[in-house]
Amino acid sequence: MKSTNFLSLTLLLVSGLAFAGVIGEDDRKLLSKSTVGLSLTEHEQAMRCTGHVYCPGGRGSAKMQSAGAICAPGDRSAQGICAADRLATVRHLFVDEKTHRFIPKLEKCEFQNYRGHVSTLVTGDITVDVPSIENNNPHKAGRADKVVVRLLKPIPGCDPYDLPDITAPPSENSDLIALTHVQEDHEGIYDGKEPLAYPCQVTRVFTSLDGNPALFYSNCDATGLASGGFNLTRNRDNRLAVSGMFLRAGGVHKNGWPYSEATDGTKHFTLSISTDGAFLRMARHPGEPSSVNKLEK
Repeated sequence: MKSTNFLSLTLLLVSGLAFAGVIGEDDRKLLSKSTVGLSLTEHEQAMRCTGHVYCPGGRGSAKMQSAGAICAPGDRSAQGICAADRLATVRHLFVDEKTHRFIPKLEKCEFQNYRGHVSTLVTGDITVDVPSIENNNPHKAGRADKVVVRLLKPIPGCDPYDLPDITAPPSENSDLIALTHVQEDHEGIYDGKEPLAYPCQVTRVFTSLDGNPALFYSNCDATGLASGGFNLTRNRDNRLAVSGMFLRAGGVHKNGWPYSEATDGTKHFTLSISTDGAFLRMARHPGEPSSVNKLEK
């Protein structure tokens, strides 16, 4: 069981955050061994609708990150069908870590799920708001570090994840189901043929007054390659919905340290972006620039 220790009441600038790895006990488990209570249908949804994006020539070891298919509010038909052709992940995946510019020939980026299907990304969608990242360190992008990108073809057999049916971030102490690709410290241990699924909680929420998505802290375990992983909750229809997405993973502290917001150098938590505000607009209109999609200063 996680524990939280709220030692700081002040929001730290994104550029100054220290990010967690394993917080307390390691709760991460493979989907097939998870205890988060998914039905057989939800298990198959995770296998077909989530996976990883791979960009040849990407950001060193971070050229691959977690990703998943989403359905924007209002896009489901009367029969409950939604095309699985929109993918959500982090924007910094598509930025070269040395030049801070978008990777050339992004048409080579591909999404692969856990049923062996590979989809090509329509990476022209990722060219919006280029100045907000290319002139800055992508790790400091904060609320701009998000992207919804189309796929050339829908993912077969995937019923994409809904976004929340209320335009608000998750509340503090909300229970989450973290769903990510196999993380960096699991390479060579797990074969990557199924995702990780594990429980955690929202610990602090920082809303935005300018229409941008909220940011929130959690006690979710997250190391390298977790960025872009989904933070799931249940909506009013008891369907799983993506309430947030991991932004930063791979902490500077030792695995097993407790959750902390202390300002004395022992900060240990995970940062996510909420799927409210401008995230919803991106989901409805991939590739269209948003006036509020700016770099967090």
